[in-house]
Amino acid sequence: MTDLAKCAERFVDGSQAQWSELVEIALALKPKQVPKAAERLGKLAQVSPKTVKQKLLTDKQVLLSWKVAPELRDAAHAETLRIAQVLGFTTSNELWTWLTAQLATTTDEELLHSAGMSK
Repeated sequence: MTDLAKCAERFVDGSQAQWSELVEIALALKPKQVPKAAERLGKLAQVSPKTVKQKLLTDKQVLLSWKVAPELRDAAHAETLRIAQVLGFTTSNELWTWLTAQLATTTDEELLHSAGMSK
């Protein structure tokens, strides 16, 4: 790997780590705390507090991603659209709230049974 490629890789890794940390901070803050936190973080990181504030307000959501076969991606997309239509969901948060509630109320035995692994 060339020095330039190594440098680029470090930059990308650092950027991803920084963004991840900023997401964690944003999720922990109450809305009233954002301006003061942005001011402090901006000064410490030597960046514009306005930019930090904008990023903190943007970071209340995160992108989930998995590597799956195209046919699974297509099936998952079709099913999420079907669920949203049937249940009247208009946001991804509504869908994920419902989905995680479904999974949280499913017992281990039910999970095993649904996967054909009943004891």
